[in-house]
Amino acid sequence: MSLVYGVFANYDRPLLSPTAANEIGTTSNPVDFLDSLMTWQNRLLEITEDIQSKHFENLEKRFNSKNKHRQFNVGDFVIQQKNATSISGKLSCRWIGPFLVMDRRYNDPTHPVLDLMNLTDMKVKEAATDDCRIFNTSWFDEETIIPELTKIAAADLDEYVVERIIEHRPKGEKRTKPLSNYYFLVKWEGFSEATWEPYSGIKNLEPLDIYSQEHPDLKIPISSSE
Repeated sequence: MSLVYGVFANYDRPLLSPTAANEIGTTSNPVDFLDSLMTWQNRLLEITEDIQSKHFENLEKRFNSKNKHRQFNVGDFVIQQKNATSISGKLSCRWIGPFLVMDRRYNDPTHPVLDLMNLTDMKVKEAATDDCRIFNTSWFDEETIIPELTKIAAADLDEYVVERIIEHRPKGEKRTKPLSNYYFLVKWEGFSEATWEPYSGIKNLEPLDIYSQEHPDLKIPISSSE
């Protein structure tokens, strides 16, 4: 007993206490005492089952209610179920994002729709509220939250973040050909090597907007306003 319980056992103590027996039943007979214990145990099981049943009924009403929808506000960051999109990629990733909530519309009262902006390319898409969850941003610094969330979004979408545009070809400060014929040397965030990418692959990105302002004679449209 000492090895099992780490205490000195009192071997003179009776197995069943008459006081405990009287609290449960009115007899000190061991057999009757055990019957009383079994009766109380069954009663406790019934009470537990009743409580659990009511709890699950409340949960079912909460999640299956057609009149209640998740609340999202403009400016919130959310993640979206991956199987609700056409994106393929990481099998272990059930959610993608975060996305920025631009608007919430009630064009169908039973199925509210969110307008979500992809942080990696600034494109806006529709998403059902039932497929989205709030993304907690409380542990991010306010000054660096957008770059940090963009990194996360790019990783989930199997994309890479453009850090800056270094140069372009054909060379020359004045554009002489359609932009579809131009390539841009891209510095990728987190990678030392730069690669040449076609205009179609990097248009609408903020680093290209910055490069356009630095080279106005190239007449590169700002934010896809072609």
